[in-house]
Amino acid sequence: MRTGHDLVRLGRLETCAPHQTREASQVAGGGARRPADPLGKTSVRISPDALTNQIGASARRANEARRWRTLASLAIALPLALFSCGGETPEPRTPQRESEEKPHAERPQISASAEIGALDEAKVSQAFHGALKDLQRCLADGAKRNELEGGDIAFLVKIGASGRIVHAHAEKSSIGDRDTEKCMLRALGKREWPAPVGGDIGIARNSYGFDMPNDERPPTDWASDRVESAMAGAGGKLAECKRGVAGSITATVYVDPEGAAVTAGVAASDDSGEGAADCIVGVLKDTKFPSPGSWPAKVTFEL
Repeated sequence: MRTGHDLVRLGRLETCAPHQTREASQVAGGGARRPADPLGKTSVRISPDALTNQIGASARRANEARRWRTLASLAIALPLALFSCGGETPEPRTPQRESEEKPHAERPQISASAEIGALDEAKVSQAFHGALKDLQRCLADGAKRNELEGGDIAFLVKIGASGRIVHAHAEKSSIGDRDTEKCMLRALGKREWPAPVGGDIGIARNSYGFDMPNDERPPTDWASDRVESAMAGAGGKLAECKRGVAGSITATVYVDPEGAAVTAGVAASDDSGEGAADCIVGVLKDTKFPSPGSWPAKVTFEL
């Protein structure tokens, strides 16, 4: 419904000037009304001064209409701008605020089943004893690479609920050949073990001693201080290999008369050392050692 004032509808401006009767227009124009003619028409005579006044009034009305259109446009634009911007500047997001807004995931609860379980000692002994022939075979294959190979080795194995080994490594070893040590670990992994009782993981240990399979003169036994200078030179590379390793690492190396490593092996006191063993052995094989003379030497030292 329109009134005698400007209208705003759906963001579109419509203007309506106030209505005037014909008589009011005539008075405003300064003209005199003539008598109606026989056909009922009305004629109006306008003087030049009245015409000038009417033109001025029209101009004023046009200016007034433009002013109202400008005000109405601002009235529309301001609410739309506030609506599109949310009415206020949002508070900047910070890592702390985001963490507060996100729902906290429930942390897994450690159950009693994750604890160390007990193992049947008789079945554990049977599994270790059953692996002996395979372990000897590994040493015989190693003696083809290094005829002076032999020594002691102590294993730690972790057995899962299914009765299979989930982790194994050499805690101590003077075998001095990483390939032989890995072969022995694989041999233990092929055995069937008793499932732990009262937990998901069972821990078993056992050690073996192996004489040299070949009837050869044993290597010269070196003290660890004989390789200190060589290890100092390889310290940077060894540190890279040991990054993230907990516990101690012990290496055994056979050194030929030219000062080169024939074979090298590694033992670790912690599970994490097994992952660094290959890297460490690679560095040791590339290291130049002092010459032991005419016969190879064997040395065990801590890294």
